[in-house]
Amino acid sequence: LRPSTEYVVAVQSGKGGAYSKSSVESSATTRPGTPQQPVIDETSVKPTQTSVKLEWTVPRDNGPDVTGFVARYASAGGASAGGGEGAVLLDYDGAAHASSGAVNASLSD
Repeated sequence: LRPSTEYVVAVQSGKGGAYSKSSVESSATTRPGTPQQPVIDETSVKPTQTSVKLEWTVPRDNGPDVTGFVARYASAGGASAGGGEGAVLLDYDGAAHASSGAVNASLSD
């Protein structure tokens, strides 16, 4: 079955090759799937002294439309390198919310 797809189901009972009439049909919609991972465009990564701007390809949804992204970052040397770590929640249009550090981002289709 596919994610976010409505199906109609019915049941029959059987014995020795003989089957009853079908039950009343019922419908059910499968749950949405997990979106595929975004792919960062490596040529778009533009660092400054205090931020990094990047672009990524919006993944296939596997269900309802993707509504946002979480961009995470950490110092390559870990916490001991003093670079810190954090995350920023981005709406689909790139607007940042609940940032725990400076991150610029843009989207590309």
